[in-house]
Amino acid sequence: MGNPLVTVLMTTYNGEQFIRDAIESVLRQTYQNLELIIVLEADTKDNTCKIIQNFKDKRIKLIMNEARLGLDKSLNRGLDLAKGKYVARLDDDDICMPRRLEIQVKTMEKHTDLIMCGSNAYIVNDKNQIKSIEHTPKTYKNICYHLCFENSFISSSVMFRTKEIREKWKYEGMVSEDYLLWVKIAGRYKVCNIQQELVAYREYHGNRTKTFIQLQEKRDALIQKYQWGKKHLTYPLNNSFYMECKGNKEVKKREEMLKLLLVKNKFGKIQREENILLTMKLYMMLGMNESSAYHRFINNNREIYLHKKIYLYQDILKYYFNKEKYKLVDSIKIVIHKGACKYGQ
Repeated sequence: MGNPLVTVLMTTYNGEQFIRDAIESVLRQTYQNLELIIVLEADTKDNTCKIIQNFKDKRIKLIMNEARLGLDKSLNRGLDLAKGKYVARLDDDDICMPRRLEIQVKTMEKHTDLIMCGSNAYIVNDKNQIKSIEHTPKTYKNICYHLCFENSFISSSVMFRTKEIREKWKYEGMVSEDYLLWVKIAGRYKVCNIQQELVAYREYHGNRTKTFIQLQEKRDALIQKYQWGKKHLTYPLNNSFYMECKGNKEVKKREEMLKLLLVKNKFGKIQREENILLTMKLYMMLGMNESSAYHRFINNNREIYLHKKIYLYQDILKYYFNKEKYKLVDSIKIVIHKGACKYGQ
């Protein structure tokens, strides 16, 4: 293994409360071939700048914005200036464990097909007391599945190859800027999460306002729909997807995903029939009997099938129910109006 330069990228705005701990955690790394780029947002009103300047380590590079750029543009500015083969992200209120860079560089150097890796994290409060451990999905398949519904990475734990990312993408958006970038990367390249706690992620009163959380939830929903509307998802819609749903209580999200896929993607006849089969399997896994599953499926998908003039009755008879169950289906008297298709004829 070589000894490549690593750029630790941090942005800050009024971060005096915790930034000293964050910087010290970087400088104490067992892996020492690093530079620390800190992008200081304009109009910072506290002692953040003074705290940074009190560190006399030449590896620290302070970049001061002349105007308010926002988080995404500040990160992009730091990324453009990065000299390292790898970029390791760190928020100004989080902490790197001493071997974080060492372990991640070793992983990236060994697995040259990896473009990005994250890790698990300790969740700490404002007094550096450990509250819990945040576990992340490990394999590429599981990461891609979880990205369809939530961020699979802890931002401060991520390390990626500078050249590959800088040439193709930038951070976008004032909130969830990392989530969208991870989705794009995972859609094209191999990624992983190291199953060790390599960072401490700080949760405390005041680091996320109610307004911020609401904005983040809306942004996350848009990112999820962005994925669901793609012809090639990070996670393929197949039987494995529905097996992953087994026992998951957030069924409505999975149903919404299926509906969006059916609308956005021009599924052929075979694909449509496969989706019917898999949807029915999902309902059965959740403990519904055949009759309830059938009702649930019709009620949730009737608008889509009306619009596309797809004859659900025939498809379900042919691809889900066998001949012995025809009477069960026929006994369900459901009539979809507008003449697109009828049930119980």
